[in-house]
Amino acid sequence: MTAGATGTEQDRYLEWDGAYVLGALSPSERREYEQHLAGCSVCQRAVSELAGLPGLLASLGPEDAARLVAPESAGEVPPTLGPTMLARARARRRRTVAWIASVAAGLALLAGALGVLISRGVIPTGPQTPYRVAFSPVERSTITAVVDVTPGRDATQLAVECQYAGVSAGWSDEYAIWVTDRSGRATELKTWWAKPNKVMRPQVTAPEPTRRLDVVEIRSVASGATLLRAPLR
Repeated sequence: MTAGATGTEQDRYLEWDGAYVLGALSPSERREYEQHLAGCSVCQRAVSELAGLPGLLASLGPEDAARLVAPESAGEVPPTLGPTMLARARARRRRTVAWIASVAAGLALLAGALGVLISRGVIPTGPQTPYRVAFSPVERSTITAVVDVTPGRDATQLAVECQYAGVSAGWSDEYAIWVTDRSGRATELKTWWAKPNKVMRPQVTAPEPTRRLDVVEIRSVASGATLLRAPLR
């Protein structure tokens, strides 16, 4: 309602919403009604509820359309046709608003779930920085080692650096790099021969993204025992 409008003046515009939406007002009436709309929340709401009315009219069957535009040739227009169409337009508007609200709620839940997955590293958000992890002993051995991990979306680069101490001059032994994924499946990736007083740097590519891997292990080829283990993040 415009400022200072009386109840009688407000009543004057109660039936103008449908004609306004359908473009049936004269230019002067349209200007007058738009001036009124600027300050009347009741009429603003009524117009918004009828926003789908032109689309409903376009979906009318030929018989109903003929009755509306030429009642004298198509028979009498049912008295309920107009009110029914207005009610349908308002119902469609309410359904649209409810649908938008439900979609917004769903998107909010999805955003929250994505935030949790990203924070846990399940979904990578961009290039990940390489990092180094020291191996911890599982069984007593002569090996100390670290692994440089280069994460990737489809594969993980592993560069192991091993040193061997307290072994005789003619000593030699064979070791293997294994990875275990988060489901517990272990895969052998590479073997190499170690020699005394020599740093070995075996490199390998694990064919899985880092987020799916759990640990890297160094095992003895001869016994199959796990000697060292390094967790991945």
